Amino acid sequence: MQDTMAFCLDEFRRLHISNPALKQMTIERSSAFIYHKSGSIPTLLSTVEEHLKNRRAFSLIRVGNGEGNAFSMTQPRSHPALFETFCHEFNGQNHFPISEQVAEQFCKRVVIAIDNADWRGVRSFRMNELKLIPEVIEKKSAYAALGLTYARDYLRQSLEGDALRNTIITSAWIHLDLVDEFDALLALGREIIVITGRHELHHIFKEKLGNRLIDFIPVPVQRYIPESFEESHFGGRFDEVCSILSKDLSCKLVLVGAGLFGKIYCDVAKRHGAVALDLGSLFDVLSGKTTRPIFKDYNFRGKRWV
Repeated sequence: MQDTMAFCLDEFRRLHISNPALKQMTIERSSAFIYHKSGSIPTLLSTVEEHLKNRRAFSLIRVGNGEGNAFSMTQPRSHPALFETFCHEFNGQNHFPISEQVAEQFCKRVVIAIDNADWRGVRSFRMNELKLIPEVIEKKSAYAALGLTYARDYLRQSLEGDALRNTIITSAWIHLDLVDEFDALLALGREIIVITGRHELHHIFKEKLGNRLIDFIPVPVQRYIPESFEESHFGGRFDEVCSILSKDLSCKLVLVGAGLFGKIYCDVAKRHGAVALDLGSLFDVLSGKTTRPIFKDYNFRGKRWV
């Protein structure tokens, strides 16, 4: 079997597309390309307000290298590294592994959720991934290399297939750009549901929102180590949360931070009428946790709630 890192390099070369070509295709073949904070945040807030007012469902889902590892599980698997790198991502969120067959079905749901989003956050344009991917291959990080490569390629595939004509493309870091305007976002929702692993935020959301917080749905935080599979996110909460969201959610604002699971939660909520936003590590910021290297590019002073 081909060496894992050699396979990563071959995949990177096989799926290569230049940065200017990918950007031009995104501009031409998406509904709109709104990548920078000055345009994306005001547009997102006005879009959320409009959809809530008119009882129209909506979802924003962000795509990073973890989702790239999920994409690869929905394609013919030509190398063991495809399942291995997905497991690296999934086990960090669930601790306990799942079978390859179950993983494939889970990943199909993740991809369907992303395909169904009205706004898709992508990371391809903030940094030079054509330089970054060879660097992580040199560091022997197959997880990062394949995740970045396949996330980038899935964007290309979607554009070439004209699947994004009605989708706005924005930054994968729009949730962090939103931190400064988070109170403005909360003000738009008359009925709000929060799904996060940051359980410590519950009482503050309750204080801020009062009766407008109609549900706070706690899930296991990333890197939590449960004692059994039944206590893991997938084994103990995933189906339950999907069931909770499977009711009429018209005019509800659903704010989600739950990794790969959160993409599916956003989609379930949207399919039941909600305006659902994938906010990921924004909840870490509110909790005062520095969990991502990208945080160094922001000034979150005074933004923590606890």
